[in-house]
Amino acid sequence: MSQETSPAPTAEEVANQIVNAMGTIQSSNTNSTNTDHPNAIVHQFLTCPLAVHDQVNPRKPILAFDGSNYSVWQAAIDRTLRHVSGKEGPFVSKPANWTTLPGDQSRSIEIVIRNTIDPNLLDIIDSRKIQSPQELCELLTQKCQPMDRRRKLNFVENFVALMKRKTSVSEQWIVDWHKIYSELNQLNISRDELIGLLFQAILNLPDGIDPVTFDFLANQRLENHPNPSFDKVSTVLSTTLFDLRVKVDKTDQHNNKNNDKDDEPNENQEDTQDESNSKGRREGSMCDYCQDEVWDRMEPEKDNTTDEDDSNKSDADYVPPNRPKAADKADHPIAQVV
Repeated sequence: MSQETSPAPTAEEVANQIVNAMGTIQSSNTNSTNTDHPNAIVHQFLTCPLAVHDQVNPRKPILAFDGSNYSVWQAAIDRTLRHVSGKEGPFVSKPANWTTLPGDQSRSIEIVIRNTIDPNLLDIIDSRKIQSPQELCELLTQKCQPMDRRRKLNFVENFVALMKRKTSVSEQWIVDWHKIYSELNQLNISRDELIGLLFQAILNLPDGIDPVTFDFLANQRLENHPNPSFDKVSTVLSTTLFDLRVKVDKTDQHNNKNNDKDDEPNENQEDTQDESNSKGRREGSMCDYCQDEVWDRMEPEKDNTTDEDDSNKSDADYVPPNRPKAADKADHPIAQVV
């Protein structure tokens, strides 16, 4: 039997085989690169978490204690986690998304959070012995995330401050206006609501009204009304101002009453003073003729001393203080008539 031999491949077939082989090799290299790149980022994040965070966020925002830059800090944390995990967030404002992250990254995420917040906030966290990233973000969100109304007021206050700034045109001035425009689009504020926010932001409170208390009460009442109109804002602010004004007036009246009580004389003190003034006072009555005093109560006078010894005088020699002596009686007009 003769063996059949396969025909030799043509030049075209050889070229196609070479192209297919090169495509397979290139595809294999691409898949290897795509797999190694995320692994390298994760390894770097596990080794130096702060270095990765600072690389993704060159401005390195630190969360303030009052939460004034909470949105900026939140965006930075979410940006880092998206870069490392390749998954969409947000993570800080939605703690449920933490379950989608690998468990070996928890320690690195905790390091990033603890090193990007105010030291006073760190003291609060340490006092409660919180460690997991999810619990950290829940506490920081509850403590620092501003109310929607407060966030809009912060925007309006920055907008008013930018308009009042008297500076020449510069790169920073243009950047600030771009930020205002971008934040206005994000907040989606209507024209009617914007007028109400401006009205509240530039409101000048009278003396005696605490601005912090007024701001808290007004925002708390307005939170129940999404996107309140100018009329609603005006009504709520007027009511809040009236309530605080009544409270201040009642406090002033109470303080005035206490001051009046302190100024009233004490009756016991007056009685004691009258007794001390009347002590040693002589009380008596005089007859019309001899002006003789009949003493009801008399204390001896210590200052009036005589050279003679009173024990040697008889009762007949005693002369009352207001009675004339025997030598003077003779000269008395009545005595001469007698």
